[in-house]
Amino acid sequence: MASLPSLAAIIPPPAVSTIATTFAFVVVVYFLLRISRNTLTKASNKKMAPKVRGGLPLIGHIHMLGSKPTHRVFGDMADKYGPVFTIKLGVHPTLVVNNWEMVKECLTTNDRALANRPQSLAAEILTYGGANVAFAQYGNLWRQLRKVMSAELLSNLRVDAMRDARDDEIRTSMKELYKIWYNNNSDSDNKRVKVEMRGWFSDLSVNVLLRTVVGKTIGYGPTGDDANGLKEGLREFMECFGKLVWSDVLPFLRFLDLGGQEKAMRKVQKEMDAVAEEWLAEHKQKRLNSGAGKGENDLIDVLLKLFEEGRVDVDGDSDTLIKAFGPVPNS
Repeated sequence: MASLPSLAAIIPPPAVSTIATTFAFVVVVYFLLRISRNTLTKASNKKMAPKVRGGLPLIGHIHMLGSKPTHRVFGDMADKYGPVFTIKLGVHPTLVVNNWEMVKECLTTNDRALANRPQSLAAEILTYGGANVAFAQYGNLWRQLRKVMSAELLSNLRVDAMRDARDDEIRTSMKELYKIWYNNNSDSDNKRVKVEMRGWFSDLSVNVLLRTVVGKTIGYGPTGDDANGLKEGLREFMECFGKLVWSDVLPFLRFLDLGGQEKAMRKVQKEMDAVAEEWLAEHKQKRLNSGAGKGENDLIDVLLKLFEEGRVDVDGDSDTLIKAFGPVPNS
């Protein structure tokens, strides 16, 4: 019986050496990848918060949030899964924190890691692509806007400077309430008049903010058509941020514009942009008439001065940034 040829006779020695080296390399890489994968899996398992069960494909846990108020739903989940857990809002994994000490850690020690957020449709449309300090992504723009907010709008000097405006609006509010009582108490035997106070306090808050930001007010209760239109526009503006928009949780559905929400937001944005543009033009004209640097008593005046002096180091149109930062979003 003929003997089989040896491996060396079939494959030349240099080729055998190359094959052996390649095989050894593949084996080593395979085991390194296995070790790395196991290590990463263990590390991720330690760092990941518990996942709430019951999520559905595509929509995640959205269907679980409508049975009762959201904070109560999260409270029930916290009782079951602990103070920190994760859910999915559509395609977005979301960390829910129900412990004030951990919230403090998120907002102080780890604030940079949690500074960014998914861009919502409302923020994109209504704040000029997220140019407002509340919606800007972490970066130079956000840092510059935050610096302006801290130094100019929320500083002790600015708060003290606007004290007279706040006191004046409170006095005006009380006078208007008295006027309503005086004009309507004749129809009541006990001289009492019913007033819808929720709307009244809303008007007071908006008027104080407008005095601070643009130096204007919109009055109290039923007023003229322009003021009523502005009140309605501001109400719609704020409601846009509280709506559930399907394209926020399922971005691939945006082209469908389910419910016409994007169209409605763009309509509100167009109306509010016209208002902000008018206010900005008035302030520019006032500065031309009185001289730059004189009569600066509201936020738009301060922002115009900062941009004119080049003290806000950001790219982009200054008028757009002022409108996004000041008039309507802060009201």
